[in-house]
Amino acid sequence: MVEYHISLEMEVLTIVIRYHIPAPTIQGIAMADSTLINGLGRYPGGPKADLAVVNVQKGKRYRFRIFAMSCEPNFTFSVDGHNLTIIEADSKETECRTVNSVQLFAGRQFA
Repeated sequence: MVEYHISLEMEVLTIVIRYHIPAPTIQGIAMADSTLINGLGRYPGGPKADLAVVNVQKGKRYRFRIFAMSCEPNFTFSVDGHNLTIIEADSKETECRTVNSVQLFAGRQFA
């Protein structure tokens, strides 16, 4: 078992899409224009809104649960300059695998 220093405030990362077009004005297929992490994000032409920030300390290992909560086909999640060790997928423990990114489909979760 791997020991982690867990950041309790940011243990869960949710990834969703956001539409900025009012539903009554949509004709045809609507395209999402932003991705939100923990409810924060920006979109082209929008305000300089806050972005999600995860504060960590050098030398510690952190465990994050990452959930894709949208209808968008998929997201590729990575942390610049760092590898990720997958220990769980869809709430089931799995053989550990080190990767540089993970592809998340609608409703998927990784830890």
